[in-house]
Amino acid sequence: MCGKAYEPDYIVAWPTAECAVMGPEGMVSIFARKMLETAPDPAAMKEQLAGKIREQIDPFIPAEFGLIDDVIDPRETREIVCKALKQSAHKTVERPWRKHGVYPV
Repeated sequence: MCGKAYEPDYIVAWPTAECAVMGPEGMVSIFARKMLETAPDPAAMKEQLAGKIREQIDPFIPAEFGLIDDVIDPRETREIVCKALKQSAHKTVERPWRKHGVYPV
């Protein structure tokens, strides 16, 4: 639910995570709409395209590029999250001073 742009301390994902803006079926419905309209079997084509997308949105690909720090076993989640919180407990972040944190609209 977060990316490196937000400067998190640690990003982990389960092996079953999908790293994408939306699910494969929704993506196919939007981006391949014209192809699906002209296809002889739209349901089969939709499933085929969704399968290709599903192969590309697993967490191991972003982990290879350093966008995810670790892909963890779901059974180890509690332990890993506790360790990460303990490491960040006394962290201080220095940010530039601002008169208004959020600009009034």
